[in-house]
Amino acid sequence: MINENVLQKCESGPCVFLLVIKADSVTEEEIITVEKIEKLLGEKRLKKTWILFTKGDELQDENMTIKEFFDEFEPLKKLVAKYGQRYHVFNNKKAKCY
Repeated sequence: MINENVLQKCESGPCVFLLVIKADSVTEEEIITVEKIEKLLGEKRLKKTWILFTKGDELQDENMTIKEFFDEFEPLKKLVAKYGQRYHVFNNKKAKCY
């Protein structure tokens, strides 16, 4: 689980948490897991958390946008709203190298 030392170090400087979720399929069980993580992090750290959706290419293959996916799964739509729309969708097939 979450190491308390990591959480303490984040209090003294810049820090961000990434919540990584596969965009092509989200289950109720995963939403429950996210809720447990949120309790461990606490409200203050949630303001420093971004959601990173992987497999955005899978949605694209189905001609679906991430927002359409949110609309199909209400708990996910609520989750993104709770995080102040702080999310990014990663396309695994079109990753750029710099």
